[in-house]
Amino acid sequence: MNELLRILLIGSGILLIQVGTGPLLQLFDVRPDFVLIYTLLVTLRHGRKIGLIIGFVFGLILDLLSVGPIGVNALANSTLAFWIGIWVDNRVGSVAMGWWLFLLAGASLVHGIFIGFLSPQGASSDIFRYFLRFVIPGTIYTLIAGLLWAIAPMGTRSRGPLVPANTRGRRQYK
Repeated sequence: MNELLRILLIGSGILLIQVGTGPLLQLFDVRPDFVLIYTLLVTLRHGRKIGLIIGFVFGLILDLLSVGPIGVNALANSTLAFWIGIWVDNRVGSVAMGWWLFLLAGASLVHGIFIGFLSPQGASSDIFRYFLRFVIPGTIYTLIAGLLWAIAPMGTRSRGPLVPANTRGRRQYK
């Protein structure tokens, strides 16, 4: 229970950073998605169930704090946590930096496509133009933020490799 509370508190801080500093970090109408990065890290470290819950809860809060349809970020984050969680649950060992970047890039692309199809700004415009204008730059920006997070000392402190994904030693939350 103590670990779950720590995950929720860190996630709340990440959410505040994304909402509070989002306009300051915006480049050409594109922002890094810190909630997506955190959802993936939680999924890789703690498995599908916790990642799914974190992705849904913080995605929903993000939807409630932003203008746009409610539930789009919650759906995208929880879906990505579910599928990456399946991959993690079938894997023993750690996730290397290359895999982390590959997973983050793929998840960010899929997240951008979700948002593009389900939000009015993406659905009302040319989807190809939306993809080139927002999805690709957003993926690159989120990838850079995820890379900086991964190489920062706080990202790997006392964790050994980048993000351990050993299913045999993982705590089960009830």
